[in-house]
Amino acid sequence: MAAEQGNADAQFELANFYSWGYGVPQDDEEAVRWYRMAAEQYRMAAEQGDADAQYDLANFYSWGRGVPQDDEEAVRWYRMAAEQYRMAAEQGDADAQIALGQMYLEWNEVLIELDGWINPVAYREYNDEEATRWHRMAAEEVAYYDEEATRWYRMAAEQGHVDAQLKLGWMYFDHRAVPLNYPLNYVYAKVWFILSQKTFTYDPDNIQYELDKRLSIEELAEAQLIANRWQPGTALDDWR
Repeated sequence: MAAEQGNADAQFELANFYSWGYGVPQDDEEAVRWYRMAAEQYRMAAEQGDADAQYDLANFYSWGRGVPQDDEEAVRWYRMAAEQYRMAAEQGDADAQIALGQMYLEWNEVLIELDGWINPVAYREYNDEEATRWHRMAAEEVAYYDEEATRWYRMAAEQGHVDAQLKLGWMYFDHRAVPLNYPLNYVYAKVWFILSQKTFTYDPDNIQYELDKRLSIEELAEAQLIANRWQPGTALDDWR
């Protein structure tokens, strides 16, 4: 079995199975044992400069799985991984671009959680000005991370990376860090979903059905035409 042979990803997956009771009897002690083994494997690779391992180790510190929960250590490894991904992404590596985009979205979620915690504290101190300041700072950071995530997803999607196309479609569907042109955003969301599903065959949350309800027959036809014409290395605007 791969997990017993020292494969960190397999160890992590097996730990999750024991934690959830999926395919094996639920066993927290076994889950912890495999989480610790995976964490040690990730640490060895992370210290050698492996960006994926650095990212995985950061998650372990963030979640407190296999290691003591430690936000400072999580941030330290996230930053190291981000720097590695950025260097590769700027050289055109689509896998690195989508990994970097995902990291920006995850930081976005962290900021939202922090903002939700900071504001009640400020309000309990009866300091509306301080609460507003923290809220504004968090909102600005969230917008920045959305923009960065979309930028890197777009680079990978335009290279033909199907996972990035799916994620970029979601960004258009949610109007996140894209121009606020509602009919066109839905058309572009549809195009990216069509392109991603040429090889990526499942429909998350039945989103295609929800999206199709928001598009006219003419807009659906336009999306299909753009998807048929699109070539890797080009922007969707080139095919309208």
